[in-house]
Amino acid sequence: MRKKVIGILLTAVMLLGTTTPCSAAEGITASVTATLAKGTFTYGNGGIVLEIQMKYVEEHPTTGDTRTRIVNNTRGDAYNTVAVSRTADAGYNFTVADFWGYAGGGLKATLYNVRP
Repeated sequence: MRKKVIGILLTAVMLLGTTTPCSAAEGITASVTATLAKGTFTYGNGGIVLEIQMKYVEEHPTTGDTRTRIVNNTRGDAYNTVAVSRTADAGYNFTVADFWGYAGGGLKATLYNVRP
């Protein structure tokens, strides 16, 4: 009986010890400067199709003209991260960016209103 309880406790510690760090690292990290917007989506242990989308707004400081566009990147196989980045068009600066992370086609993480 004692060996069985110890075995169950060791199994629980192993399972919790291997899954907790993976969960803590999942999500979107992003940074936006006046000239560069980038984000990374991390999910699970790989083996699933991952996608990150970034919607950004850039503005021309002299004319006030604004542009809004969406870019994305998809990655499969054994990877557990996917990244997207974009440099601002000549004469424009980024003002804000929003990010969405998808795993297996389902929305898993969002990050809104990232500003320089």
